[in-house]
Amino acid sequence: MIARRLTDGPEVADRVLCAGADFYASPEVSADGRLAWIEWDHPNMPWDSTRLMTATLPRDAAGNIDLDPGVAGPMTPTKIAGGVGESVSVPRWMPDGSLIFVSDRTDWWNLYRRTGETITALQPMPAEFAGPQWVLGDQPYVIMDADRIACSWNAGNREHLGILDLASGTLDEIETGAVAVGSLSSNGKQLVTRLGYPNRPAELVVIDLNESDPIHPARPDGERRVIRSSSDQPPEPGLVSLAEAVQWESDLGPVHGWFYPPRNDHDDHDHDGRDHDDHDHDGRDHDDHDHETMTTERPPMITVSHGGPTGGSTPVYDPEVQFWTSRGIAVLDVNYGGSTGYGRRYRERLHRAWGLVDVADCAAGARAMAEQGRVDPRRLAIQGSSAGGYTTLRALTSTDVFSAGISRYGIGDLTALVADTHKFESRYPESLIGAYPAEAAVYADRSPINHVDQLDAPILLLQGSEDKVVPPNQAETFAAAARGKGLPVALIMYDGEGHGFRAAENIIAAQQACLSFLGRVFGFTPADRLPELKIENL
Repeated sequence: MIARRLTDGPEVADRVLCAGADFYASPEVSADGRLAWIEWDHPNMPWDSTRLMTATLPRDAAGNIDLDPGVAGPMTPTKIAGGVGESVSVPRWMPDGSLIFVSDRTDWWNLYRRTGETITALQPMPAEFAGPQWVLGDQPYVIMDADRIACSWNAGNREHLGILDLASGTLDEIETGAVAVGSLSSNGKQLVTRLGYPNRPAELVVIDLNESDPIHPARPDGERRVIRSSSDQPPEPGLVSLAEAVQWESDLGPVHGWFYPPRNDHDDHDHDGRDHDDHDHDGRDHDDHDHETMTTERPPMITVSHGGPTGGSTPVYDPEVQFWTSRGIAVLDVNYGGSTGYGRRYRERLHRAWGLVDVADCAAGARAMAEQGRVDPRRLAIQGSSAGGYTTLRALTSTDVFSAGISRYGIGDLTALVADTHKFESRYPESLIGAYPAEAAVYADRSPINHVDQLDAPILLLQGSEDKVVPPNQAETFAAAARGKGLPVALIMYDGEGHGFRAAENIIAAQQACLSFLGRVFGFTPADRLPELKIENL
């Protein structure tokens, strides 16, 4: 970690403050000249094992902080918390010189305070006060003054916002109706954050706090001020499907997910088997078969495997989910073992088990929804992107639960992933699969591209032609295998796109292709006017 004076030009050397760790993050300077930071080493990721360190910044003879590059030697650091099996993050100095940080030492990422040599848990509870540190600069809590911290917390992947009173230890929730909370900022009297809701797009908001009653906005109308919404076109209430928390059992314990039932109140009834007229909501006629498929039978369902894989899904409004549910297709968003939001032990279920636990949990979730009578067991699809696409491809080549799959630039070859990635994630697979190359055989066995002969379901492959993470030849190999087995298959290569689509026209086209694909393989005619999709062997 270095110090650089903004007035210095590029010819001036940087002052090295500390060295030796593989990664440094979250530097924070106190009012009295102490520095706190987070560090960790390969092969750990920041949600595995990190260290919270502090050191006193060097001073000159007059007692002023001296970061002159000519001064030799780094600082002398002291470890405050963390180590093997403990993830610490987000250090912040209080006005009195005590240090706040987040640690999962008791299974959950909770808030702690170090005063002198004493570390105290501020609000012990089965909830996460920070998430996995994928990026720098996250602000899951903010110090408002000497007595209060504004913070967000995640309980079962439903997020909350509140004020923690340090003197009394009380945590008062601010009622916002939100289920997702972004980074926080405060001037002591106001909070600024992004709020995500279950039934409408996210908003950037300012909350004015009443010092005598901090959990209620001080404005006369009692509402927060919306600075900007992420969409100028709010959805129609009758088209919004709200998530239902569901769980099912696995060999490792309960698994969590969000179930979104089909909903489109433009129809005479929901898609639950009750009568409808012979027109879809676009006014076009449909034949009896199409009508019966989507309205008098249990609906098809898409099982979604989130990316990461160290991450989690909240019940926040997602236009893509609503795209499906408004068209009569249920969605199961799976927080498989390894997901965040349920504590460290749940997160560690995926240790050396990526491609096993996630796949088993997605398959078991789909079966559970079918057994409960919510969806049609004959029309179960699975979809994922990147790491989630890996789970999708593994599920299609190692289980018989799903009758269709959609892979968006899914990882098919784990050895290629290890060979070509950046420093931050270069050894991430070691905790997910095993050491490489010592366990190269495990990587090969868990790579879906080596099991294409077991593919036994129609598949749609969406791929960017310039993808450097998942080369196009992996999607082409899967397409060839499906083609050779006589399975319905479609491969769409988007020119100029990399790992993740960016052009609006390609994002729209990909979604239309997904709907057309499922309509063809599941036997229904979408109400949308869609471009023709060429599906081989169908």
